[in-house]
Amino acid sequence: MLKNMTLPEIPQSALQRKQLLNEILGSTGQAPRWSPLLNEFKNIMASDSLEGSAALLDQIEKEGLLEECSDLLRNSPHGLVLKSAKNHLDARLILYRRKRAIHPEAEATYRYRLSYEKGRHVAILGIPELQRIFLCALQSEGVLIKYDFSKHPKPMIELAPILSPNATGSNEFIELHCRQELPFPEKESLERLNLRLPGGLIINSCDRIPTFASSICELATHAHWSWPIDESLISKESIMNRIKDFATSSKLMLSSMQGKESTCDLKVIVHDLMITGETLVWSTTFTDAHSPNPLRAIAQVLNIESSQIEGLKRTSLTLSEDLRLKQSDKFSRKLKNIYEDATILDGDSSITVHNDDDDYISLG
Repeated sequence: MLKNMTLPEIPQSALQRKQLLNEILGSTGQAPRWSPLLNEFKNIMASDSLEGSAALLDQIEKEGLLEECSDLLRNSPHGLVLKSAKNHLDARLILYRRKRAIHPEAEATYRYRLSYEKGRHVAILGIPELQRIFLCALQSEGVLIKYDFSKHPKPMIELAPILSPNATGSNEFIELHCRQELPFPEKESLERLNLRLPGGLIINSCDRIPTFASSICELATHAHWSWPIDESLISKESIMNRIKDFATSSKLMLSSMQGKESTCDLKVIVHDLMITGETLVWSTTFTDAHSPNPLRAIAQVLNIESSQIEGLKRTSLTLSEDLRLKQSDKFSRKLKNIYEDATILDGDSSITVHNDDDDYISLG
């Protein structure tokens, strides 16, 4: 029966993203600066046997590098055939993860916010591919990224708010939780890290922030966009007419996908549409209920196909003031006892705490 099944065709865009990612990861050109233990692990990993390597694994566990080794195995081009090595490492990981869950306070936590640019050379890449590229660059520079407490721990690196594939960004953000302080605020260190990134990705700044600070997703209120007008696709005059129609309409529901009824009114999301020179600019509002794909949103406003739009850029984000930083004593006291409990329960869970005299604290 399975032989007669027709597998869904992989979209061409997904294949292009995978191909570009593999090209980028395969052309780093620089030796990693990580722990020599990881280099030694990579060398013996190729033999598909970790037997007789107990002393090495003891050292790796002592330095807290077992999760990094697990990532090396999982992302190895020969990962499917390295069964013996994987089983040997998994036995250690089970006990290691239990110890972490029992004593989360034993791990130091340093939180950082990096800003970066995403250019046209890597425009087709989405968040998963970009996250992999940044993670490899950071780990190759010896940065110890912290892992969460979920069943299958994941590196605590987040690129947010989400930027759609085929869009570029002038001021995007990465948030990291690390087990050590970073050297990146120094110009030389930032330049060294950027050498590990492909053309089109540039890290511009790195700031350490309190562990209780609000995330960029919580602070972002508006995104600002630009699109170089392609008059072979739609004329300026037609765009002006569409802007007028949009301004006078009572609502414009986003077209539904896969037969689902749309509940997203673009009049609530899209605003400040105008033409500046040869460029169309506008803003979108972040709401709890809707975060439509910006390509689909502006394509519907202009009544054109989203696949035809090229050169879309998120120029900036408007961020609200982080009120938690004004109440650092209150938040740091609570999070000292609560954050570990939340992560022990499940790295993917959310816990909300409320006192009569306090604001809500959401931990996710």
